[in-house]
Amino acid sequence: MSYIVRPKNGFAVASMALMAVFAALRVYCFHDLSGFWAWAYLYVPVGAAVLFVAFLLLFGRRTLLPLCLPVAGGVAFFIVKAFTFASPLHTALCCALYMAVLLLTCLTFFGLLRTKYLLYPLYGLPLLAHIGMDVYELFFAAERTPFAALLPEMSVLCIMAALLCLAFAMEKQK
Repeated sequence: MSYIVRPKNGFAVASMALMAVFAALRVYCFHDLSGFWAWAYLYVPVGAAVLFVAFLLLFGRRTLLPLCLPVAGGVAFFIVKAFTFASPLHTALCCALYMAVLLLTCLTFFGLLRTKYLLYPLYGLPLLAHIGMDVYELFFAAERTPFAALLPEMSVLCIMAALLCLAFAMEKQK
């Protein structure tokens, strides 16, 4: 059993739009990077977002298997990002979460997991946690973070929300 996505489905459109916003925010925030950091924070994640949208449009009606490649690119971005965290425990937990995202997503796309319902909490709970942390930093923290400083984090929220929308858009192939 495998899943497909109809590109005209509202959640599929939202998923692709969120990936496009993600890419635009990455370019806006990190256009002046060079070397390794340009690859880690700009080229790989933006390339993954472009491939995500292209593969969803090209193959979504038949199969989601090609989407494993851009998901792997996004996971690579998130893992590199995790190594910038101050806490080794936070880094380890996030890397485990990202590997779970890659594994469960690809197993679902390959039809080896017969349910998409595991993807909802896998994508949705970290998204809710990040939104909660951002709301706290914007409105309640002693030293509030300026809105402009949260743009890179908003790009991360976009990619997480795009995956959640994708999960809602997925339907069983007949």
